[in-house]
Formats: sequence, structure tokens, C-alpha cells
Amino acid sequence: MITDFKYRSLRFALNYCLIVLLLNCFVWCSGCKKEEKYVMTGEDSLRTKLTAVSDSLEKEFSKRPPAYQILYPKHGNSYSKLIKKYRQSGADIILALNRIDRKNLKRKDSLVVPDTFVTNWKYYSPLPLKVEVAFQIPKLIMVSQRVQAFGIYQLGNLILWGPTSTGKQETPTPNGLFHTNWKAEETVSTFDDEWILKWSFNLDNFEGVSLHQYEMPGYPASHACVRMYEKDAQWIYNWADQWIVTADEESILAYGTPVIIFDEYDFESPRPWRELVNDPDATKVSVDEIEDELDVYINLILERKKKRIELIASQDSIKLAMQKQKKRS
Repeated sequence: MITDFKYRSLRFALNYCLIVLLLNCFVWCSGCKKEEKYVMTGEDSLRTKLTAVSDSLEKEFSKRPPAYQILYPKHGNSYSKLIKKYRQSGADIILALNRIDRKNLKRKDSLVVPDTFVTNWKYYSPLPLKVEVAFQIPKLIMVSQRVQAFGIYQLGNLILWGPTSTGKQETPTPNGLFHTNWKAEETVSTFDDEWILKWSFNLDNFEGVSLHQYEMPGYPASHACVRMYEKDAQWIYNWADQWIVTADEESILAYGTPVIIFDEYDFESPRPWRELVNDPDATKVSVDEIEDELDVYINLILERKKKRIELIASQDSIKLAMQKQKKRS
């Protein structure tokens, strides 16, 4: 009897432990499925894909980073000559590396030229391909005045970069956090009504600072604005978000895409890209530099992101309700 009792007790204990173990496994597996489902939706899914691309490019580019040399054209510079020697894709890369456009090419007696030409412009990017601190920011524009270049980040991954011409020494471009406010395909400069600005995106509604297309001479030359190639200005015009304001346009309900302008251009030293021949990293902006800037603004950016999402969701709900009401009537 005692042996039988011990046997039944032992069997009961084993069954109890088995049930507890199965329940724990069920809970753990359910949690895994939920986590897997969460990772594969929305921003997280896109971030995973973008980060995979960035990681792959970082690995590929690190095998052979570009080296540079100075080109001294024998019979002057022209875009057609560059195309003949380097093809159009190569000619455009040379212009970007020297922060000039076709119009100003003829004024240069020498050019910085890479030893390797690839079609992916990210290979030559001064800004890092990935910034983890920005993983929660859907859209972000970084402008480095030191190296005269901008970088477009989507969920912390670089998707586009290009040269800039920021404010000259007498009319510097202000540093800090801005947002893309309102835009215009073509507008007149507040400094001179003869200056026509294409694909303009306002950053400071009171000071008139904006991103826009204009002449690129190879150094900071603007009146506080951020000049870009037309293709880049148009791309940002179509990509960045505008602010959302009240009906009387007196108050901001939701901010546009964050833009951080940082660093100082050294007007007393040689242009940084001219130093690429001796130092291939002369124009590099490190991840630490970007993160230092973001640390100052990240909480405000995320707070404004949340408010924008909530506002748009609320507006969409109202529109949907009105549409349903209209159908009923």
C-alpha cells in the first residue's frame, strides 16, 4: 500500500511538472510569435531592409575605399570632356566631389578625381551609411557645413547625399534644428527679387532660410540658404513632409521633416575636398559627430513625430466618418 501510494504521488508530481512545463512553453512560443509578427510590420520591417542594405554596402565599400588625385586639364575644363573621359556618371561624380555645377566647371584649373568610379554614389558619401540613434526617425536631413554636403536618412539609413553651398562668411547659414515648412516649385529670394529659386523648401519662416536649387561654385556662397543641385532639391521637394498649420496659418499643428544643420566651414583653410589626395577621410563625417548632434534634439524630434502621427490619424478618422455620413445621406 505504501509503495503504491508513493508511486501515485510520484506520478502526480511528474504530471504536474509536465503540465507546468507545457504551459511555460506555450507562453514562450506565443511571445515569440507575437515578437516575430511585430518585427515584420510597419517601420520595423522597412528599417530591417534598409539596414541590411547599409550593412552590405559598408562591408563592400570597406574592401577598397576610394583614393583621389588632382586632375589638371591641358586645354581647360568642360563637361563634354569629362564625359568623354569618364562617361556621364563619372563626370557627375567629379562635379559633386568638387562641390561645383556644370556652369562653374570652366572656372576650375584643377579637379579632385577618384581612382575608382562606381554607379552607387554612396561609395563617395562623406556622411555615414547608418546612424543607429536615428533608427526611430522616419525622415531626417543632415547638413554638414564643414564638408559642404547633405545626407538624407530614412529610419537611420542613408538613402541620398549630395553637395551643398551654404552661407558665405558675411551671411552664414544658422546651425540648429529646423523642419521643412512650406515649399514652392519656384519662388523669389527675399534678398534679391532677381534671384529665382527653384524647388525651394522653407526651413525658417521668419528668416527666409531654405533648401533650394541655385548656382554651385565650389564653396559657401549663399545668403544663409542651403544651395543644392536641381535634381537633389527636386528630390527633397517631393520626399520631405510639409508642416500642418491651423486654418488661419498662425499656429503649427505638426512639424515637417527634421533638418539638422551643423559644423562650421573653415574659410581660412584649403577646401576639405582638396585634401582628399593626402587624406581619403578628409571630408568624412563620423557616426559620433552625427550622434552628438542628434543627442541634443532626439527627444524633441520623436515627440513631434508622435504628435504628427496622432494628428494625421485623427484627421483620417474624421474624413472617413464624413465619407460614410455622405454615403448614407
